[in-house]
Amino acid sequence: MTGLFRSPHFLAGALLLVAAIGAEYSMKRTEYVPDLQPLSGISQTAGAWTAIRDYPMEKEVLDELKADGTLVRDYKNPAYTEPANLYIAFFRTQRTGVAPHSPKHCLPANGWTQETSSIIDINVPGAPAPVNVNRYIVSHGSAKSIVYYWYLTPYRSVASEYMAKFYLVADSLRYQRSDTAMVRIVVPITDTEQTADREALDFLNSIYPAVKQYLPGPHTGA
Repeated sequence: MTGLFRSPHFLAGALLLVAAIGAEYSMKRTEYVPDLQPLSGISQTAGAWTAIRDYPMEKEVLDELKADGTLVRDYKNPAYTEPANLYIAFFRTQRTGVAPHSPKHCLPANGWTQETSSIIDINVPGAPAPVNVNRYIVSHGSAKSIVYYWYLTPYRSVASEYMAKFYLVADSLRYQRSDTAMVRIVVPITDTEQTADREALDFLNSIYPAVKQYLPGPHTGA
């Protein structure tokens, strides 16, 4: 019986059950929905990185995503051959049933195949705790990329979709908030995986403070 309680499937089911109960309760409380400035206002420079291109999203994609704010932007650092791509989808509230789309589903739908996956903690300068992120290696034909993504709220960074749902309920109960952002970094692997990893880590360390500072933070009523 002890093994059952420790199994990932049992823990996932328990988290979802707690989330469902908490969600029903939190829906009865008044929610704080933060204002959001256009994400295009996120800093064009971060350390040695400079924005080189913003990509508009097609209306069909935006209608499917239902995010309150999106950003797709390439940054370049002279120290590296390839640009780093930053993608952000922000949701002011999840009470209406909208939620971030996981790259676990979006990337395969666009023809990318997952080769490896892991969850890592990254010590970002100035962050109060390590940033918990998903690390993926994906391929599409002969092309390969390294992908980092995580869910960012005013109170924490979470990699696991299950834990993101759990904290969604916890924050709804404690802070009366359900806003969140899905942040993704993609770097093409054109040399070695280690080189792409080093670039992705450098970019994450540089851009994280700018993203965190720009998105809505804790409010005084919390």
